[in-house]
Amino acid sequence: VQTCALPISAAVEMHEMSHEDGMMKMRKVEQWPIPAHGSLSLAPGGGHLMILGLRRELKEGDTLQLTLHFKGAGDRTLAMPVKKQ
Repeated sequence: VQTCALPISAAVEMHEMSHEDGMMKMRKVEQWPIPAHGSLSLAPGGGHLMILGLRRELKEGDTLQLTLHFKGAGDRTLAMPVKKQ
């Protein structure tokens, strides 16, 4: 995955969490390499998407259309349900 887009936000950044020197650290990454026929799992405390500059409030039950841009494989749009944590 090289970039992500969400129509209701100013930007979507890809981030990774890591445990360093007894502290959790988050850093922005430029891409997530995924081998052919491979997969990528996103989870709290690991790789995640940071949504910046929301243009409206999200409500449980909403569905967001997130587009992932892949180098050499085009775009894929995913329907993501908004869930209460």
